[in-house]
Order: sequence, then C-alpha cells, then structure tokens
Amino acid sequence: MDPLDGSTTVSNHSLENYKIGYLVQLSLLAIIPEESRSFMMRLIVLTVIAFCALVGVFADDADLQRRANAYIDSFIEGATNETGGFADPSALEDLKKGFEREFGLIKVKGEVKLFEGTITGLSTLQRKGNVSIMDLDDMVLLTTQLTFRKLNAHYKGAILLNEAGPQFTLNAKISGSKVSMTIVVPSKGGKGDLMSFNINKLQDIRVTIYGLGPFGWSAGFISTLVLNALEQPVAKTASLRIFEHFSKEISKYDFPAA
Repeated sequence: MDPLDGSTTVSNHSLENYKIGYLVQLSLLAIIPEESRSFMMRLIVLTVIAFCALVGVFADDADLQRRANAYIDSFIEGATNETGGFADPSALEDLKKGFEREFGLIKVKGEVKLFEGTITGLSTLQRKGNVSIMDLDDMVLLTTQLTFRKLNAHYKGAILLNEAGPQFTLNAKISGSKVSMTIVVPSKGGKGDLMSFNINKLQDIRVTIYGLGPFGWSAGFISTLVLNALEQPVAKTASLRIFEHFSKEISKYDFPAA
C-alpha cells in the first residue's frame, strides 16, 4: 500500500501466486462431496471477484470484450424470451399488516391485506455497460451489471376495520433497478456455469392506489407496506427464481472461442 495516497499495488508475481492459489482451491473440489460443490465453487469465485475489484485486475482485450458482451446479450435474450419456463408475470406472496386508528375518542384496530399480487417485466433484463472480465488461464470470469427495462407490480387489497371495509387495487411502477450476475466460462470457449444472480436494489417506485374512497388516509400506510416488500423480500424471491431458471438455461449457450 502506498503510504501517501493509500492506493494498493499488486505485482505480476503476486497475481500469479493468486491464480495458483485459485487453481489449488478448484482442485480441492474433487474431494468435496458433489452435493456441496456448487456452493463451494460459488464461494471460491466470489472470493476471486472481491479480490479483483480491490486491485483492479481485469482483462483488457478488445476481442475478448466483444465476445463476452455478445455472449451475455445472447444468453439474456434467449433465457428470458425464447423459453416457456420463465414466468412473466410471476405471483407475489400475500401481505398483511395491522394498525390502530383513532376516530375521535374511539380507538379502532384494523388490518390491511394485499393479495393476488403479480409482478411483470422480469423478462425485460438487459446488460448495462461492458462485461467485467478476468482471465484465469483456463477460465474466464464474467461479471455483468444488468437492469430491467420496466417492472410493474399489481395487487388487490382490502382495508378492514372490525372485519369490514373497502377493497381496492394497487399498481406499483418500478423505474430503477440494480442487478448483478457472475458466470465462469472456459477460456477456449464452451459452456459456462452461473455463479450468482442478485437483484441488489429496486428503486424509484411509484405506488398508485384506486378505490379507497373515504379511507384515503390509509394510502401512506399501504404504500409503505408495498415499498418494503418490493425493496426486500420481493427482490430476494425474484433473484432466486431467476437464478434457478438461468442455471438450467445456461447450458444451451456456448461462450465463443477466439
């Protein structure tokens, strides 16, 4: 580390040692039970990614960059739009939350329920910027930032005071998203393995509610319930759903040889 500017430098010798260490870790997979290998492989690869991000060691090869970008674009397009196994729209879990409301001197307990929820637009993934590449001799690590072109969530709901109250509909337009995906492929070309897929953030969400009538005072409470769900559990559930689907689809796509 440079004592003046706090920057980190890594020598070629250090990088070669790191690559050797990485390959040694891969060799250990041979003695790990098969049911545990997938998790261990992802753990090893994600460790490498963290190291590369720290020292800025990624391949700088125009042809490799072109092939990596084309491979990711082809995979995303095919896996989301050319198969019947990718669910769009996808069902969302029911939500409910209790509350208390004072009407004059009377305090009433109520509950908001959201049901029959769906989210559409999971198939609108697209690459954002160049793929980050690390060449590990026999393997190439591809880390891609993605985004959804459009996402919309829809719920039916009811607001209940003493088990009675109006039903309403709710739409949520999600304008921003941050998604990351990591794939490892053979450097000479061939089939890759999906290491990770994460919807890191859903943002810029606009909620519109129809049918509340005199219960309009509850709009803020309902919106908060939906926003919390979309930003955390919905993003996590969608990440797992897409990861499972992409893990099956990736075997259909070969990384192009030089």
